[in-house]
Amino acid sequence: GQELFASTSMGISIYPTDASDASGLIKNADTAMYAAKNMGRNGYQFYDRSMNESTLAKLEFDVAMRRGLSRGEFVLHYQPRIDTRTGAVVGCEALIRWNHPTQGLILPGQFIGIAEDSGFIISMGKWVLDQACWRQRAWRDMGLPRIPIAINLSALHFVRPEIVTEIHEALTRHGIEGRDIELEVTETVFVQDTEDSTAILDDLCAMGIKVVIDDFGVGFSSLNYLQRMSVNALKIDRSFVNEAPHNSRNGAIVKAIVSMAKSLGLGVIAEGVETSEEKDFLMGIGCHEMQGYWFGRPVPEKEFAQCHLSGDRSVQILPNDNYTT
Repeated sequence: GQELFASTSMGISIYPTDASDASGLIKNADTAMYAAKNMGRNGYQFYDRSMNESTLAKLEFDVAMRRGLSRGEFVLHYQPRIDTRTGAVVGCEALIRWNHPTQGLILPGQFIGIAEDSGFIISMGKWVLDQACWRQRAWRDMGLPRIPIAINLSALHFVRPEIVTEIHEALTRHGIEGRDIELEVTETVFVQDTEDSTAILDDLCAMGIKVVIDDFGVGFSSLNYLQRMSVNALKIDRSFVNEAPHNSRNGAIVKAIVSMAKSLGLGVIAEGVETSEEKDFLMGIGCHEMQGYWFGRPVPEKEFAQCHLSGDRSVQILPNDNYTT
């Protein structure tokens, strides 16, 4: 009794160029079909040998990531968040890096997408959570100022109700409180708009954990979720921040985000601040919490503690700097 509309994604392989037997043709056509899906669906793609090469490269990269995590090749760098009214460090963001044995330091833009596609992002996220909680405990034991550490979570974490238990266990294991960490999530979480994700956010809020919407303004979700879900702050995407002083439209968008956040009782953070001009523009419209190269680049925990927490470059860091799980 329902009217349905179907679309088709087609993969095409040709004999004998792509394969000389039926099983090879079907296999390659299947590979091309997934390429058609990745191109936006409801279309077709002819098989190309580079498709298999790309798939194999991703598979090998995924295996290397999993091996690297178990071998302690991943590390966290920390970038300060500043309140420009006082100049004080009021938080930091934990950013994952991969110390590859042959390629050197690999930034997350090169591996996060592959980790999400393979599902490895779940294990990676658990490692980041545990490492950040351990670091928070270590800083407190050294008597350094108590600032929250922001952790990025993939939208995939929010389809897993057990994420609340995992976070609670991590806090308990390291003897810290919910206020000691913040969770940064993208608007993708709110596009899902499921009862489960709403319940997860409510549970996190009840634990005293602040939830920040990262890259705000680049998503496509309805702003209605800002009233319905447990959200504490908005983080303005750097693409708006960098153009705001010179581009009237971008400047107007940033002003609107700041005004809306304040009207809703939400905090607002600007990321990617790289120049004094950007800083001055943001301060002029009432956005005072900022993060970016102008204030400090992401650095290893020892350097972060020395430069941004203690102000004393001779501070002694706990000997277990290479802690991994």
